[in-house]
Amino acid sequence: MNLKDFETIFQQQTKARNKRILIVLGIFFSVITAKHIFGLIITSILSLAFIVAFVWLRYKKRKKWLETDIKVIAAKRRVESE
Repeated sequence: MNLKDFETIFQQQTKARNKRILIVLGIFFSVITAKHIFGLIITSILSLAFIVAFVWLRYKKRKKWLETDIKVIAAKRRVESE
């Protein structure tokens, strides 16, 4: 084995090692990116769910107040008509 063969083998091993490192880094950053995107999606869904629940509770409370007001007005009219 001469120096040129050794240099060629060394370059091939270096290229192979660099490819493995790039593949591992690519997988690592893909997983991190996927986790962040998944986290953003989950956060968005939870935020939307809380907003919908808040609006629904306000609607129910307002509906109860309106029903109470209607009953009070109806009772006043009954008393006035008697």
